[in-house]
Amino acid sequence: LLKNELEKAAAHLEQAKESDPEGIKPRVLLALIYTTQRKFDKATAEYQEIVTVNPGSLEALTSLADLYVLQENMEEAAGIYEKLLEKDKDAPFLHFNLALIYSKLEKLDLAAKELETVIELKPDYIEAYLALGILYEYKKDPDQAIQYYSTALEKEPLNKKIYRYLGNIYYQKKDVEEAVNQYKALLRLDPRDIEGYIELAYIYLS
Repeated sequence: LLKNELEKAAAHLEQAKESDPEGIKPRVLLALIYTTQRKFDKATAEYQEIVTVNPGSLEALTSLADLYVLQENMEEAAGIYEKLLEKDKDAPFLHFNLALIYSKLEKLDLAAKELETVIELKPDYIEAYLALGILYEYKKDPDQAIQYYSTALEKEPLNKKIYRYLGNIYYQKKDVEEAVNQYKALLRLDPRDIEGYIELAYIYLS
């Protein structure tokens, strides 16, 4: 939408809000518009009002947390997810999102714990295995990372991204043969993957 159209839409929604101060829908739309315009303070205020009117709104709370992440206010975002998990400990996506926030806060042990919980709740949650792999790469523990990537590959053998992760980490370990095997497997899966050929060529050149 053009800037002027967003401004007009926001003006109408403000009028709707004045007519119905406790109405949620105008506030949700306003928050989305303000987020698009990067008016984060105004968007945050709208979500906070929604939560005041409807404290149990999962959508509003997670949107507010995402908004805090956009503003790099990770502590506030983490606090929201921690409170949500007090009410619903069996929601894998809440644990996963909290893990990502903990990672940004460099709370890696807490992040790993949340990701392990995701896997316990939903063993086929592939992104949790990949996130754990990335986390252990960051912690300079390639063997543990490989374990999680390999488990993910067992569950999704047609997922090209996993071969790429494995190829990269084997290359970092200087296990060139296994790195080549992973990229070749990727290219068998998709012979048109140009980046795969480039990455494989880079291994040979180095």
